[in-house]
Formats: sequence, structure tokens, C-alpha cells
Amino acid sequence: MTSAPAKKTSVNTAPAKAVTAKPVSAKRTPRKSLSAKSAPKKSASKKSTPTQSAAAVSAPQSWHVYIVRCADGTFYTGVAIDVARRVDEHNGRGQRGARYTRVRRPVKLVYQEMAAGRSEAGKREYAIKQQSRTAKRALIVAAPVRA
Repeated sequence: MTSAPAKKTSVNTAPAKAVTAKPVSAKRTPRKSLSAKSAPKKSASKKSTPTQSAAAVSAPQSWHVYIVRCADGTFYTGVAIDVARRVDEHNGRGQRGARYTRVRRPVKLVYQEMAAGRSEAGKREYAIKQQSRTAKRALIVAAPVRA
């Protein structure tokens, strides 16, 4: 018994290419647009800005937590510095109303409280949002907004 010769398989004998890693930069540099090249350079002189009153500069911003009642009877809780402006935005008289209130207009301000800062206002907003509807109603009845 003679055995058949084994088939020869082709083996790639070319040397393997070395894989080189590209260095990763920490920051990406933005590409400059064509319009930036053709735009005239601004002068380095500083223009005077309008002066603000001392009260406006030194007065800290006071943050507020508010609750509005939507047209369908649901409540929306949020934070803002200027609550009246924010309620107007919720009612469509601005650019930035909340998505939740857009389909539930008109909204009416029913509760407002002042917070010590932005962080405290956010924490209080979260706490109110975790409350039940009954607890929110009790909060609104205890300290309603006077129009």
C-alpha cells in the first residue's frame, strides 16, 4: 500500500507588516473655516462697555423653585432666576419653553420659593419632584403665590 503524496498548501511567506500606533493628542485643534481667513482682523483696542449700576453688579442672583399647573391639571416643577420670564417661556412667549409644558398650555404659577443658590434650588426641585401629587397639593395650599 502506497500512500498518495500530501497536497502542498501555499503559505504566505511575505514578512508581516509592523502595525504602528498613531499618537493620540490630548486636544483636537479646530479646523479654521475659509471665512475666517478672508475676514478682516479686528483691532486690539478695547471698546468701553456700558457701566452697570453698583446694585446690579453687587447683587447676587437669587434662585427660585417654582411649580406651575398645566392646562390638563398636572404640575411641572422647575428652577429659575426670573420666574415670571420662565413662566412666559412655558406659555410660548419665548424661545425656551419646556417640552413637557408645550402641549399643556397655558400654565399658571401656583408655587414659588427662594433658594440659597443654584445647587440648593436643584436639590429642592428634585425633592419636590419625588413627592406625591397629594404632597405637592398640600405644599401649594400652604404657601400659594399671590398674584
